[in-house]
Amino acid sequence: GVNTSDPVSSLNGAARLMARLTKKYGEKGALAAYNGGEGAVPYLEKTGYRYNPNAKPGAWSRETAHYVATIMGGK
Repeated sequence: GVNTSDPVSSLNGAARLMARLTKKYGEKGALAAYNGGEGAVPYLEKTGYRYNPNAKPGAWSRETAHYVATIMGGK
């Protein structure tokens, strides 16, 4: 578990989560899952992690697509 009142515990928990997500989805998928939830990954994969205004409502957001692009340096 993670003790959210302890910064070291929180950082270790976040690192474990990102490691698990990266193993499951790869780099971009892990970022999308971390920001928008694991349900966002299939929709983002279909668009190459770009925002699609015609996407199913609630599937993922412009913010999640922007987050992935920003962290990946625009890739």
